[in-house]
Amino acid sequence: MAIPKEEITEIRNSVNIADFIGQFVALKKSGQGFQGLCPFHNEKSPSFNVTPSKGIFKCFGCGKGGSIFDFVMEYKKIGFQAAVKEVADFAGIHVQIDQADSFKANPNANLYEINNQASYIFENYLLITEQGNNARDYLKKRGVNEKIAKQFNLGLSADSPNFLYQGLSKKFEEDVLAKSGLFNFSNKQAYDVYQNRLMFTIHDQNGQVIGFSGRIWQENDERQGKYVNTTTTPIFEKSDVLYNLHRAKDTIKKTKEVYLMEGFMDVIAAYKSGINNAVAIMGTALTEKHIKTLARLASKIVLVTDGDKAGQAAIEKSLKVISNIDVQIVKIPDAQDPDEYARDHGALALENLLINFRMSKSEFLMDYLRPTNLNNVVNQLEFLQKMAEVIAGEKNTELQTVYMRRLVEILPDFEYNQVEQAVKNVIKSKRPNQKSFPINSSGQSHYSNQDSNSFSSSSFSNRYEESDFASYDAQEFSQSLPTRKITKSEKLEWQLLHRMLLQPDFLEKISQDVSVKFIHRETASLYDAMILEQLTQGMIDDIYFPESLDPELRNLYYDILAQNLPEVISENELDEILSALRRETILSKVEKLKLEGLKAQNEGNQKRELELANEIFQLRKSLQDN
Repeated sequence: MAIPKEEITEIRNSVNIADFIGQFVALKKSGQGFQGLCPFHNEKSPSFNVTPSKGIFKCFGCGKGGSIFDFVMEYKKIGFQAAVKEVADFAGIHVQIDQADSFKANPNANLYEINNQASYIFENYLLITEQGNNARDYLKKRGVNEKIAKQFNLGLSADSPNFLYQGLSKKFEEDVLAKSGLFNFSNKQAYDVYQNRLMFTIHDQNGQVIGFSGRIWQENDERQGKYVNTTTTPIFEKSDVLYNLHRAKDTIKKTKEVYLMEGFMDVIAAYKSGINNAVAIMGTALTEKHIKTLARLASKIVLVTDGDKAGQAAIEKSLKVISNIDVQIVKIPDAQDPDEYARDHGALALENLLINFRMSKSEFLMDYLRPTNLNNVVNQLEFLQKMAEVIAGEKNTELQTVYMRRLVEILPDFEYNQVEQAVKNVIKSKRPNQKSFPINSSGQSHYSNQDSNSFSSSSFSNRYEESDFASYDAQEFSQSLPTRKITKSEKLEWQLLHRMLLQPDFLEKISQDVSVKFIHRETASLYDAMILEQLTQGMIDDIYFPESLDPELRNLYYDILAQNLPEVISENELDEILSALRRETILSKVEKLKLEGLKAQNEGNQKRELELANEIFQLRKSLQDN
């Protein structure tokens, strides 16, 4: 059964959209709303805006925008009813949707459910079976008691070829079983992927079970593959996943930093040490997707990997991927991993190491890249060149000086001025080529600063003057417009539609004015749809009206609604907009007549040319009269 319209409105009004989206995107206050990095496309500067007063989000980079329900549908790839339930759960409002509706709304619902049931079976097998008792003894030796095992949803798969299949095959269709990644099929037989393995349950950042990683745990187990991960499925991609993110994200947002580790047991060891903002990659190299996910929540990444050579090499490789976010490194002593270090030295020792013994990227690389033979001048020079690149990337000039002095202490054959020059050469080589514009006597470039704006002077004919715009904060309005160039008349139409959407009496007044004409097809179509909605429904419902529009008009609706216009409408604003819009309509007609006049001239049709010239004269005269 569908959720009633009144209930949907209540749910939407019960939730602050910034609080909800803030679960998934790190938002910072900006003007009337909030800004952050868009979760729907890669970007380095935030263009994703959330406006609680309007209940909408809008990205001026990729163009995506909409209501809180639209965000959930886009972010989680689910349908409308399922999205409403997600928001209701956040608000603590109980809603019920039929299972059939749920599956229809979310085509992957069965995959989430089969993984959830598999996790339940694995967890119970660990806790209540004789084989599970042996596995629990193994975990206790690793410092994991039953309470921790439950908190992290640890489990055990049966030492049987099809124990899990027998438990789930009667509950799910064959295509779901095949897509789940839990079974292998051969000669018309189904076999469990995980047999006699310690099971780590993998969740997405919303807490839904999406897959597993199974580890051998018995010393006499000689099977290849210490870990077996779920294969790629519609809901699981190993290179995208960060283990424990759903538990850690609240602490990450609060502290603005995240510990990034190599193994599941390392994360559990950190948790036992009081570190609740640790995550791990899934046995793969760090990817840009990982960094993008973490950058939405944190401003600093603390890399923690094994202290052996492989672990240090992994850090160096990871540093090449990380950009536009602060990074620090913790080296675990004695070639240990965090879990081993905690077992040998205690939880408090690991906590102290993670908090107080961090190093910068430059410090780590100065140690990692340092050649073993420093008596060789060629080795010194190669090391200097590598470190000059690193030091040049340090934003703090004081730290640059500190690192250069350290480098001088390491290099026996180089003086400080030589090291400094090497760093300066790198900085100079990375500066973009800049054109030298002539400067006038007032200290300003002869080129208008509009040339770099998305609304450059080339967007308009020379006859358009800024003073023709209706009176409002034009700079703030322009900053909230899409990056594509739009004309002055479009700006005016957007402003008018924006006011009509937020002020129903404006819409009623304009609809009765037959002289109001929209120049552009898209804005005219949206205006017509608004009038029809008002006539048939008595109001423009901000949930259902945009859903009734085609994708093009729907995007335009949210583009217009996202504009940063002042909430208080000036006394003469509507008259000013209409006056300016009528002027633009006349000027648009003049331009069309000019083109017709050129065509008549080329055809030698003097009579038509004179008629058009007279029409143009009359139109220009009407502008002067007004």
